[in-house]
Amino acid sequence: MEPAVLPAQQGWQWVLHGFRLFRAYAALWLLLLFLYWTGLLVLGAIPVVGTVAALLVMPSIGAGIMVACRAAAARQAPNLRHIFEPLVRNRKGQLTLGLVYLVGSLLATAIAALVDGGALLRGPPATADRAQMMREAPAYLRAMATMMAMLAPTMMALWFAPALVHWRGMKPGKALFFSFFACLRNWRPFLVYGLGWMFFFTVVPMFLVAVLAAMLTVDMRGITLISFILMPYLFAVMGAVVCSFYATYQAVFPEPEPAPPAS
Repeated sequence: MEPAVLPAQQGWQWVLHGFRLFRAYAALWLLLLFLYWTGLLVLGAIPVVGTVAALLVMPSIGAGIMVACRAAAARQAPNLRHIFEPLVRNRKGQLTLGLVYLVGSLLATAIAALVDGGALLRGPPATADRAQMMREAPAYLRAMATMMAMLAPTMMALWFAPALVHWRGMKPGKALFFSFFACLRNWRPFLVYGLGWMFFFTVVPMFLVAVLAAMLTVDMRGITLISFILMPYLFAVMGAVVCSFYATYQAVFPEPEPAPPAS
């Protein structure tokens, strides 16, 4: 099985495909995302054990989202059964990938903490003193950037691995290998893909805020109205991001063509 190597512009197609899949079942996707985030918050409220459990199941949930996306592409409504299908069918394989994610996250956090002197562990600056906040913010941002850089290889190895374990029946180690090098060889479309989502998460909201601020009075009522307009947009973009994961898998690991019927 050879992963496809795609041109840079394919990354933009992944973004558009995410919006198309989300639009078909927007309300259901938002409900599933709400349940997912609520579940993570509940797990996160349990000290240590909850965080570990959340990290262990996240790769399998990612594969489950792809299963739901495949169903949506076939005009079937996504549901919770799709989300948990990979974990139910291959618990050992998916939890092994979850363990890789857990270890990778801990290592990335530890390295970032050593490099930045613990700024990441202290969290974002929480102070009413604006001058102090401006002094502390760069250190925290550098710490976040360091952690993301350290976590990048783990994320590359896990981007396709849960789906490969679920749909192609690969062992976790082989799936991690294929996923990492598939991402590496397709760095151009993934770069465009990331820039595309950056556009929708930063440029478009800034434009909307500027237009609305010019039309509305700058008071609490105006700010509240801007928030009511902006929040649904951001939730829709987050839903489209989730739906676009399947587009990346489908393009890089296309399903084999069925054999022609025997004559």
